[in-house]
Amino acid sequence: MIIQRLSLDLVPNGTPPTVKVSQYDDKSREFIISIYHEGTPFYLDDTYTVIVKGTKPNGKAFEIKDEDVTIEDGNIVFKIKKVMTTHRGIVKCGVQITKDDEVISPLNFFMSVAEAAMKEGTELDVIDDESGDEPTDPTDDPTIDPSDPTDDPTTDPDDPTVDPGESTDNPTQEPDPDGQTDGTEESGGEP
Repeated sequence: MIIQRLSLDLVPNGTPPTVKVSQYDDKSREFIISIYHEGTPFYLDDTYTVIVKGTKPNGKAFEIKDEDVTIEDGNIVFKIKKVMTTHRGIVKCGVQITKDDEVISPLNFFMSVAEAAMKEGTELDVIDDESGDEPTDPTDDPTIDPSDPTDDPTTDPDDPTVDPGESTDNPTQEPDPDGQTDGTEESGGEP
């Protein structure tokens, strides 16, 4: 598990810190947040209540609270949840500390959510047999004789529009009405 330590001050003093995470992260990163008051450590105990809130790039909000946020050794501790990382972009997060129903201070930080290499629900490429090999290219088949035009797996021998003796190596050559090629290549202008 990745441990992400943050220091947040009850008195805002500049730009809130940014934490880089990956899209769909879920319980793979633990945040340990130390609280300060004008640079002096501010220790929390079990008389405080903490809620981690945020707004994702899609405009939807989340809250992490109750047993999912604990106070350990005076610090706020919680694990990242998938609900926090479903959308790539900047997630605006706030830590709300409350004591006796009075909000002490909201503390802010950002999460920069990097796009996942594979989106959730993406269909996986499959293999063609139990050997674990990728599907093979039919032109690599050793049983095919490349000198025999009727043994070409890329053409249909029953297709009357394909002459088995006709070369398709130069698709820019056009046959003349007599069935002969004129040797000129198509260039978009007059020959």
